[in-house]
Amino acid sequence: MMKALQWDAKSEQLSMVEAPVPTVTNPFDVVVKVGFVGVCGSDLLVLRKIHPAAEKVILGHEFAGTVHAVGTMVSSLKVGDRVCVNPNGNCNGCRFCIQGQPHFCITGKSAKNIRDLGIFWDGAMAEFCMVPADQVFRIPDDMSLQQAVLCEPYSCVIHGYERLGPLLPETRILILGAGKLLIFGCCPADKQLSFNPHDAWMKEITILASRINPFCFPKAIALVKNMAADYLSFDQLGVKVFFMNDYQDAIQKLKNGEITKALLEPSGPGESNNV
Repeated sequence: MMKALQWDAKSEQLSMVEAPVPTVTNPFDVVVKVGFVGVCGSDLLVLRKIHPAAEKVILGHEFAGTVHAVGTMVSSLKVGDRVCVNPNGNCNGCRFCIQGQPHFCITGKSAKNIRDLGIFWDGAMAEFCMVPADQVFRIPDDMSLQQAVLCEPYSCVIHGYERLGPLLPETRILILGAGKLLIFGCCPADKQLSFNPHDAWMKEITILASRINPFCFPKAIALVKNMAADYLSFDQLGVKVFFMNDYQDAIQKLKNGEITKALLEPSGPGESNNV
């Protein structure tokens, strides 16, 4: 058995529970021993019943760890590999997936049977997590597991930038006027956004939205690697690491605005493979 943080929509409670350690049954699956898992804003929205989620599910979709077990058909990964995970699954067979738009997949997501980890499928606020192998990415040797947790949120940021327009590293830019406005984040389905069409016309404003992170994970890994030494100081960014037993304190500090990001460590002190 393992420790896990499970959301129960009926009781509206997030609780520490004992859950079975996942075992590989699908030949294309991987079990990851979770090193660290981030608490995302969408996790907080699930707790407020604003963001949809399964009735009972282990939360956690921003995470990194080590490969614990692999399916018989998995050749790209091996036990002991240090990895981060794209939590967003898709069916690979609907028209959107075939056209290279897996983030619009309707076949599985509408039926809630595709592995959106930590939302409709058990996620990584646990000691172990089952993941399809094609959603798992090895990380560089000089990247810590704590830093690798940031690959998931950064992959979403990268997709947002790509929606605004391609900007190569070191590009020099001049911003004039309103330009493009990007709607970024998980908005409740019942919310409305209004704007003045006259202003949009006068300023030629373009309004775009960005949804998750299609094909952006390798870019995010490279970005985190390049930024790690000079820009990813957790102290300066307001990121704090907690043992998973202290999840209530972590969530409260997020709600109070005392920190910008909480990372939970499911294992005990000194047990993580690499920090």
